[in-house]
Amino acid sequence: MEMMIKQQQERESQAEAEILMLKQQLQEKEAEMACMASWAMEALQCRQPARSYALYLKDQWLQFQIKTLAQRGIIPFQNYGQFMHLCDTSSAKDKAKLVEFYLHNMALPDMNFWDPNAALGDVQLMAMASWMSHEEKRAVEVQQIMAKELNEPLLIRAELEDPSTLIYAHQHLANNPHVLPDYVERQAQAIAHFEDMERLFGDDCLHACTRRWNTLSHSLKIREYHSPTRMREALVRVPLYKQSMQNLKAN
Repeated sequence: MEMMIKQQQERESQAEAEILMLKQQLQEKEAEMACMASWAMEALQCRQPARSYALYLKDQWLQFQIKTLAQRGIIPFQNYGQFMHLCDTSSAKDKAKLVEFYLHNMALPDMNFWDPNAALGDVQLMAMASWMSHEEKRAVEVQQIMAKELNEPLLIRAELEDPSTLIYAHQHLANNPHVLPDYVERQAQAIAHFEDMERLFGDDCLHACTRRWNTLSHSLKIREYHSPTRMREALVRVPLYKQSMQNLKAN
C-alpha cells in the first residue's frame, strides 16, 4: 500500500513538473510573440507611408493583424464568429477599421452569404469614417518619419583608445604561424564575398546611391554617412587591401 502511495506521489510530482515546464514554455512563446510583434511594428513605422491609398490600407491591415495577434493571440479575420466577436468587443474606431477591411475584401475574403449592414451597421458610412481616421493618421506619420530622418543618428562604434593596439594585433597575427592561416582565410572569404557583390550590384548600387543622394535635402546630406564620394573612395581602397592580404599570405 505504501509503495502504491509513493508511486502515485511520484507520478503527481512528475506531472506537476511537466505542467510547470509547459507553462514556462508558453510564457516564453508569448514573450517571443510580443517581441516579434514589437519588432514588426517598429520596422513598419520606419517606412514612409504609401502615397496610394490601396497600398496604405494594406499596410494598416497588416499592422492591425499583428497587433491583434500579439494582444489577443488570435487571427479573427478568416472566421465569421471570431470576426464578429472582435467587432463587438472593439472600440468604435477599431470597429470602423474592421468594416473598412471587410469592405475592401481583406477581412473575411469572398464571404458574401450574410448582410453586413444588419450585423455591423452601415458599411459604407463606417468605412468612410475609417478612411477619415486613416487620412489623419497618414498625415501624422509623414511628419513623424520626416522628423526621424532629420534626427535619427547613424551611430559609429568608437575606435580603440590606443590605435597602436591594432598594429600590435596585426603583427601578432602575421608572426604567429598557428593563427595566421585562419586569419588570412577569413579575410579571403570576406574579400571574395565583397567582390561577388560588387560584380552583381556594383554599378547599379552606385547609380542608386547617386539618385537617392540627389533627392536628399542639404540638412540630410551633411549628416549622411554613405555618400557617393565615400563609396567611390572605399571601392578604390579594396584592391589595395586585397593586395596587402595576398602579400601577407605569400610571406
